[in-house]
Amino acid sequence: MGFTVLNNINNESIQNSLQSRGIGIKFILGEQNVIRSTFTNSEQSRVNLINLLMTTKGERLYHPSFGSDLLRLIFNPVSDILKQSINNTINNSVSNWLPYITIENIDIKSANEDPSIQYDIFIKIEWAIGQFSGEPIVIFTNNENVVTE
Repeated sequence: MGFTVLNNINNESIQNSLQSRGIGIKFILGEQNVIRSTFTNSEQSRVNLINLLMTTKGERLYHPSFGSDLLRLIFNPVSDILKQSINNTINNSVSNWLPYITIENIDIKSANEDPSIQYDIFIKIEWAIGQFSGEPIVIFTNNENVVTE
């Protein structure tokens, strides 16, 4: 195993080198169906959170408790009990599998409550790692489809 000693390196060249190396892969395929990389901890944590929530418990081999029951819940009729169940499944799954992520807020709306919503159910998850807030995750359903943004 060898290594190279580099002389005359400045912070800018290190930063440029690090920007070209991904730390993980994105959940969603990029343009032309090419798998895209993630380059920051926040970006990778967001991908991990989406992956956790969109995986149904029992779906992963050798990890039957990985995931959440979110996909089993969101096609039920919207009620206060359903909203509480969605809130609980998100918080329980994240605290169990991604304890470094803090769920700050979960906003759940339905077309019945707010006619301006074009979806059957709309879930916005605000999260953070320590004191740094990540880009919110939006999950919504329209007929039989589930979409994450």
